[in-house]
Amino acid sequence: MKNRKRIFSGKLVGLIGFVFLGVLSQSCIDDEETDFEKRVRLDHELITEYLESNNIQAERSVNDYYFTKTKENSAGASVRDDDVISFYYHMSLLNGKKVDSATADKNGPVKIGFNKDRVTLIPSGLYSGISTMKAGEIYRFYIPSYQAFGNYAYQQLIPANSSLIIEVELAKIEEPEIQEQIEEDMILAYIEEEQMEDVESLSSGLFYKTLSAADANAASPKQNNRIDVYYTGKYLDGEVFDKTKSGTPFSYILGVNSTIKGFDEAVKKMKEGEKIIAIMPSHLAYGESSRVIPAQIKDDLVDKELITNSIEPYSPLVFEIELVDIK
Repeated sequence: MKNRKRIFSGKLVGLIGFVFLGVLSQSCIDDEETDFEKRVRLDHELITEYLESNNIQAERSVNDYYFTKTKENSAGASVRDDDVISFYYHMSLLNGKKVDSATADKNGPVKIGFNKDRVTLIPSGLYSGISTMKAGEIYRFYIPSYQAFGNYAYQQLIPANSSLIIEVELAKIEEPEIQEQIEEDMILAYIEEEQMEDVESLSSGLFYKTLSAADANAASPKQNNRIDVYYTGKYLDGEVFDKTKSGTPFSYILGVNSTIKGFDEAVKKMKEGEKIIAIMPSHLAYGESSRVIPAQIKDDLVDKELITNSIEPYSPLVFEIELVDIK
Protein backbone atom coordinates (compact mmCIF):
# COMPACT_ATOMS: atom_id res chain seq x y z
CA MET A 1 0.00 0.00 0.00
CA LYS A 2 2.41 2.60 -1.29
CA ASN A 3 2.17 6.35 -1.42
CA ARG A 4 1.29 6.72 -5.09
CA LYS A 5 1.68 10.44 -5.63
CA ARG A 6 2.58 9.82 -9.26
CA ILE A 7 -0.82 8.89 -10.63
CA PHE A 8 0.02 8.44 -14.30
CA SER A 9 2.81 6.12 -15.39
CA GLY A 10 5.41 7.08 -17.94
CA LYS A 11 3.68 4.83 -20.48
CA LEU A 12 0.72 7.17 -20.54
CA VAL A 13 2.27 9.98 -22.55
CA GLY A 14 0.10 9.29 -25.59
CA LEU A 15 -2.97 9.00 -23.39
CA ILE A 16 -2.69 12.21 -21.43
CA GLY A 17 -1.66 14.14 -24.50
CA PHE A 18 0.17 17.43 -24.50
CA VAL A 19 -2.19 19.50 -22.37
CA PHE A 20 -1.25 23.18 -21.93
CA LEU A 21 1.67 22.87 -24.34
CA GLY A 22 0.18 24.14 -27.59
CA VAL A 23 0.86 20.93 -29.48
CA LEU A 24 2.72 20.75 -32.73
CA SER A 25 4.15 24.19 -33.20
CA GLN A 26 4.54 25.17 -36.84
CA SER A 27 8.19 25.72 -36.10
CA CYS A 28 8.68 21.93 -36.22
CA ILE A 29 10.02 21.56 -39.71
CA ASP A 30 10.71 17.98 -40.76
CA ASP A 31 10.56 16.74 -44.30
CA GLU A 32 9.02 13.46 -43.20
CA GLU A 33 5.81 13.35 -41.17
CA THR A 34 6.15 11.36 -37.95
CA ASP A 35 3.49 8.89 -36.84
CA PHE A 36 2.39 11.28 -34.12
CA GLU A 37 2.19 14.23 -36.49
CA LYS A 38 0.14 12.10 -38.85
CA ARG A 39 -2.22 11.15 -36.02
CA VAL A 40 -2.65 14.80 -35.05
CA ARG A 41 -3.35 15.81 -38.64
CA LEU A 42 -5.88 13.02 -39.15
CA ASP A 43 -7.64 13.84 -35.88
CA HIS A 44 -8.10 17.46 -36.85
CA GLU A 45 -9.23 16.54 -40.33
CA LEU A 46 -11.88 14.20 -38.91
CA ILE A 47 -13.09 16.75 -36.35
CA THR A 48 -13.25 19.64 -38.81
CA GLU A 49 -15.05 17.42 -41.32
CA TYR A 50 -17.58 16.50 -38.63
CA LEU A 51 -18.08 20.13 -37.64
CA GLU A 52 -18.51 21.30 -41.23
CA SER A 53 -20.90 18.51 -42.17
CA ASN A 54 -23.08 19.34 -39.15
CA ASN A 55 -22.85 23.13 -39.60
CA ILE A 56 -21.26 23.57 -36.17
CA GLN A 57 -19.31 26.77 -35.53
CA ALA A 58 -16.73 25.66 -32.97
CA GLU A 59 -13.71 27.47 -31.63
CA ARG A 60 -10.30 25.84 -31.64
CA SER A 61 -8.54 26.35 -28.33
CA VAL A 62 -4.86 27.14 -27.89
CA ASN A 63 -4.55 23.60 -26.51
CA ASP A 64 -5.88 22.09 -29.74
CA TYR A 65 -9.33 20.85 -28.81
CA TYR A 66 -12.53 22.40 -30.18
CA PHE A 67 -15.52 23.67 -28.22
CA THR A 68 -18.88 25.38 -28.39
CA LYS A 69 -20.65 27.18 -25.56
CA THR A 70 -24.19 25.93 -25.00
CA LYS A 71 -24.74 28.03 -21.88
CA GLU A 72 -22.59 30.82 -20.50
CA ASN A 73 -22.56 32.23 -16.97
CA SER A 74 -20.33 35.28 -16.68
CA ALA A 75 -21.21 35.61 -12.99
CA GLY A 76 -20.14 32.06 -12.17
CA ALA A 77 -17.03 31.18 -10.19
CA SER A 78 -13.86 30.36 -12.14
CA VAL A 79 -11.73 27.28 -11.51
CA ARG A 80 -8.76 27.88 -9.20
CA ASP A 81 -5.92 25.68 -8.04
CA ASP A 82 -7.02 23.09 -5.42
CA ASP A 83 -10.72 23.64 -6.16
CA VAL A 84 -13.08 20.67 -6.11
CA ILE A 85 -15.06 20.58 -9.35
CA SER A 86 -18.40 18.76 -9.75
CA PHE A 87 -19.73 18.20 -13.26
CA TYR A 88 -22.17 16.23 -15.40
CA TYR A 89 -21.21 14.94 -18.82
CA HIS A 90 -22.24 13.00 -21.89
CA MET A 91 -19.48 11.33 -23.93
CA SER A 92 -19.80 9.94 -27.45
CA LEU A 93 -17.68 9.08 -30.47
CA LEU A 94 -17.77 11.22 -33.62
CA ASN A 95 -20.10 8.64 -35.18
CA GLY A 96 -22.66 9.35 -32.44
CA LYS A 97 -22.15 6.15 -30.46
CA LYS A 98 -22.58 6.82 -26.73
CA VAL A 99 -19.60 5.97 -24.56
CA ASP A 100 -20.66 7.12 -21.09
CA SER A 101 -22.57 9.75 -19.13
CA ALA A 102 -23.16 11.10 -15.65
CA THR A 103 -26.42 12.92 -15.00
CA ALA A 104 -28.38 14.16 -12.00
CA ASP A 105 -30.37 10.92 -12.18
CA LYS A 106 -27.47 8.54 -12.70
CA ASN A 107 -23.87 8.50 -11.45
CA GLY A 108 -23.57 12.26 -11.18
CA PRO A 109 -22.16 14.64 -10.59
CA VAL A 110 -18.58 13.40 -10.68
CA LYS A 111 -15.83 15.21 -8.80
CA ILE A 112 -12.25 16.05 -9.66
CA GLY A 113 -9.66 18.20 -7.99
CA PHE A 114 -8.00 20.88 -10.07
CA ASN A 115 -4.22 20.86 -9.77
CA LYS A 116 -2.19 23.17 -11.98
CA ASP A 117 0.86 20.93 -11.62
CA ARG A 118 -0.62 17.68 -12.91
CA VAL A 119 -3.54 16.19 -14.78
CA THR A 120 -6.19 14.64 -12.52
CA LEU A 121 -8.65 13.62 -15.25
CA ILE A 122 -8.53 11.35 -18.27
CA PRO A 123 -9.30 12.32 -21.05
CA SER A 124 -6.73 15.06 -20.52
CA GLY A 125 -8.22 17.30 -23.20
CA LEU A 126 -11.40 17.42 -21.13
CA TYR A 127 -9.38 18.40 -18.06
CA SER A 128 -7.89 21.27 -20.00
CA GLY A 129 -11.32 22.32 -21.26
CA ILE A 130 -13.08 22.21 -17.89
CA SER A 131 -10.39 24.45 -16.40
CA THR A 132 -11.61 27.28 -18.67
CA MET A 133 -15.28 27.04 -17.63
CA LYS A 134 -17.27 28.85 -14.97
CA ALA A 135 -19.77 27.31 -12.57
CA GLY A 136 -23.18 26.91 -14.22
CA GLU A 137 -21.83 26.82 -17.78
CA ILE A 138 -22.36 24.10 -20.38
CA TYR A 139 -19.71 23.48 -23.05
CA ARG A 140 -19.42 20.87 -25.75
CA PHE A 141 -15.86 19.72 -26.39
CA TYR A 142 -14.52 17.99 -29.50
CA ILE A 143 -11.36 16.29 -28.33
CA PRO A 144 -8.77 14.73 -30.68
CA SER A 145 -7.70 11.20 -29.87
CA TYR A 146 -4.19 12.21 -28.80
CA GLN A 147 -5.79 14.25 -25.98
CA ALA A 148 -8.24 11.45 -25.20
CA PHE A 149 -7.11 7.79 -25.11
CA GLY A 150 -4.58 7.74 -27.93
CA ASN A 151 -4.11 4.29 -29.41
CA TYR A 152 -5.61 2.66 -26.31
CA ALA A 153 -8.76 0.63 -27.02
CA TYR A 154 -11.30 -0.91 -24.64
CA GLN A 155 -13.45 -3.78 -25.90
CA GLN A 156 -16.13 -2.44 -28.24
CA LEU A 157 -16.65 0.73 -26.24
CA ILE A 158 -13.62 2.75 -27.29
CA PRO A 159 -11.79 1.96 -30.54
CA ALA A 160 -8.14 2.97 -30.83
CA ASN A 161 -7.49 6.55 -31.97
CA SER A 162 -11.02 7.72 -31.17
CA SER A 163 -11.77 11.42 -31.05
CA LEU A 164 -14.55 12.29 -28.61
CA ILE A 165 -17.50 14.62 -28.20
CA ILE A 166 -18.10 15.47 -24.54
CA GLU A 167 -20.81 17.82 -23.34
CA VAL A 168 -20.10 19.13 -19.84
CA GLU A 169 -22.21 21.02 -17.34
CA LEU A 170 -20.01 22.46 -14.62
CA ALA A 171 -22.37 22.09 -11.67
CA LYS A 172 -20.28 23.36 -8.77
CA ILE A 173 -16.87 24.67 -7.75
CA GLU A 174 -15.96 24.32 -4.06
CA GLU A 175 -12.98 25.01 -1.85
CA PRO A 176 -11.22 21.93 -0.40
CA GLU A 177 -12.38 22.76 3.14
CA ILE A 178 -15.96 22.07 2.10
CA GLN A 179 -14.98 18.64 0.77
CA GLU A 180 -13.16 17.91 4.04
CA GLN A 181 -16.35 18.65 5.99
CA ILE A 182 -18.38 16.43 3.66
CA GLU A 183 -15.97 13.57 4.27
CA GLU A 184 -15.94 14.07 8.04
CA ASP A 185 -19.73 13.82 8.03
CA MET A 186 -19.48 10.63 5.96
CA ILE A 187 -17.02 9.11 8.44
CA LEU A 188 -19.13 10.03 11.46
CA ALA A 189 -22.19 8.48 9.80
CA TYR A 190 -20.13 5.32 9.10
CA ILE A 191 -19.02 5.08 12.75
CA GLU A 192 -22.62 5.46 13.91
CA GLU A 193 -23.94 2.93 11.40
CA GLU A 194 -21.28 0.40 12.37
CA GLN A 195 -22.06 1.06 16.06
CA MET A 196 -18.38 1.55 16.79
CA GLU A 197 -17.49 2.59 20.33
CA ASP A 198 -14.32 4.01 21.88
CA VAL A 199 -13.24 5.66 18.65
CA GLU A 200 -10.54 8.29 19.09
CA SER A 201 -10.66 11.38 16.89
CA LEU A 202 -7.34 13.06 16.14
CA SER A 203 -6.80 16.68 15.14
CA SER A 204 -5.54 15.63 11.70
CA GLY A 205 -8.93 14.13 10.85
CA LEU A 206 -7.88 10.51 11.52
CA PHE A 207 -10.24 8.25 13.50
CA TYR A 208 -8.66 5.39 15.44
CA LYS A 209 -10.04 2.38 17.31
CA THR A 210 -8.10 -0.39 19.04
CA LEU A 211 -9.38 -3.89 18.18
CA SER A 212 -6.80 -5.90 20.08
CA ALA A 213 -4.40 -4.27 22.55
CA ALA A 214 -0.71 -5.12 22.68
CA ASP A 215 1.09 -6.35 25.79
CA ALA A 216 1.84 -3.61 28.29
CA ASN A 217 5.59 -3.84 27.67
CA ALA A 218 5.33 -4.10 23.87
CA ALA A 219 7.64 -1.88 21.81
CA SER A 220 6.41 1.27 20.07
CA PRO A 221 7.68 2.17 16.59
CA LYS A 222 10.01 5.11 16.05
CA GLN A 223 10.95 7.28 13.11
CA ASN A 224 12.94 5.33 10.48
CA ASN A 225 12.09 1.92 11.98
CA ARG A 226 11.24 -0.75 9.44
CA ILE A 227 7.67 -1.79 10.10
CA ASP A 228 5.90 -5.03 9.14
CA VAL A 229 2.11 -4.87 9.08
CA TYR A 230 -0.86 -6.84 7.82
CA TYR A 231 -3.72 -4.72 6.60
CA THR A 232 -7.03 -4.70 4.78
CA GLY A 233 -8.10 -1.50 3.02
CA LYS A 234 -11.78 -0.81 2.39
CA TYR A 235 -14.10 1.93 1.22
CA LEU A 236 -16.84 3.07 3.59
CA ASP A 237 -19.31 0.81 1.77
CA GLY A 238 -17.22 -2.23 2.76
CA GLU A 239 -15.66 -2.91 -0.65
CA VAL A 240 -12.09 -4.18 -0.22
CA PHE A 241 -9.62 -2.46 -2.56
CA ASP A 242 -6.37 -3.90 -1.19
CA LYS A 243 -5.06 -6.35 1.39
CA THR A 244 -1.90 -8.15 2.36
CA LYS A 245 -1.57 -11.90 1.93
CA SER A 246 -1.11 -14.26 4.83
CA GLY A 247 2.58 -14.73 5.50
CA THR A 248 3.53 -11.68 3.42
CA PRO A 249 3.26 -8.52 5.51
CA PHE A 250 3.68 -5.05 4.06
CA SER A 251 7.12 -3.76 5.04
CA TYR A 252 8.10 -0.10 4.95
CA ILE A 253 10.18 2.58 6.67
CA LEU A 254 8.14 4.63 9.13
CA GLY A 255 7.93 8.38 8.75
CA VAL A 256 9.69 8.89 5.40
CA ASN A 257 6.65 9.44 3.16
CA SER A 258 6.73 5.89 1.84
CA THR A 259 3.03 5.36 2.48
CA ILE A 260 -0.06 7.58 2.76
CA LYS A 261 -0.18 10.06 5.64
CA GLY A 262 -3.13 8.54 7.50
CA PHE A 263 -1.64 5.05 7.46
CA ASP A 264 1.70 6.32 8.75
CA GLU A 265 0.02 8.37 11.47
CA ALA A 266 -2.03 5.40 12.63
CA VAL A 267 0.97 3.05 12.80
CA LYS A 268 2.96 5.60 14.82
CA LYS A 269 0.31 5.29 17.57
CA MET A 270 0.48 1.49 17.66
CA LYS A 271 2.53 -1.01 19.62
CA GLU A 272 3.93 -4.29 18.36
CA GLY A 273 1.17 -6.91 18.36
CA GLU A 274 -1.68 -4.38 18.36
CA LYS A 275 -4.61 -4.47 15.94
CA ILE A 276 -6.56 -1.34 15.09
CA ILE A 277 -9.07 0.23 12.73
CA ALA A 278 -8.00 3.55 11.17
CA ILE A 279 -10.59 5.61 9.30
CA MET A 280 -9.16 8.47 7.29
CA PRO A 281 -10.46 11.26 5.06
CA SER A 282 -9.04 11.53 1.57
CA HIS A 283 -6.61 14.35 2.45
CA LEU A 284 -4.79 11.76 4.61
CA ALA A 285 -5.07 9.11 1.89
CA TYR A 286 -5.13 9.54 -1.91
CA GLY A 287 -6.80 12.95 -2.01
CA GLU A 288 -7.88 14.12 -5.46
CA SER A 289 -6.35 10.95 -6.94
CA SER A 290 -7.27 10.54 -10.60
CA ARG A 291 -10.65 10.43 -12.32
CA VAL A 292 -11.07 8.33 -15.44
CA ILE A 293 -14.20 8.55 -17.56
CA PRO A 294 -15.69 6.20 -18.45
CA ALA A 295 -15.09 4.70 -15.00
CA GLN A 296 -15.23 1.11 -16.22
CA ILE A 297 -11.88 1.40 -18.01
CA LYS A 298 -9.92 2.51 -14.93
CA ASP A 299 -9.11 -0.98 -13.68
CA ASP A 300 -7.97 -1.93 -17.18
CA LEU A 301 -5.63 1.08 -17.26
CA VAL A 302 -4.22 0.01 -13.89
CA ASP A 303 -3.78 -3.58 -15.10
CA LYS A 304 -1.91 -2.31 -18.16
CA GLU A 305 0.21 -0.08 -15.88
CA LEU A 306 -0.93 3.05 -17.69
CA ILE A 307 -2.03 4.56 -14.37
CA THR A 308 -0.86 3.54 -10.93
CA ASN A 309 -3.82 4.13 -8.63
CA SER A 310 -7.36 2.77 -8.79
CA ILE A 311 -8.69 4.73 -5.79
CA GLU A 312 -11.48 7.13 -6.73
CA PRO A 313 -10.99 10.83 -5.94
CA TYR A 314 -12.01 12.08 -2.49
CA SER A 315 -12.54 8.62 -1.00
CA PRO A 316 -12.46 8.23 2.80
CA LEU A 317 -10.84 4.88 3.58
CA VAL A 318 -10.95 2.27 6.35
CA PHE A 319 -7.86 0.23 7.23
CA GLU A 320 -7.66 -2.71 9.60
CA ILE A 321 -4.00 -2.87 10.62
CA GLU A 322 -1.96 -5.35 12.64
CA LEU A 323 1.58 -4.35 13.60
CA VAL A 324 3.56 -7.58 13.61
CA ASP A 325 7.21 -6.49 13.74
CA ILE A 326 9.44 -3.46 14.39
CA LYS A 327 13.05 -3.56 13.18
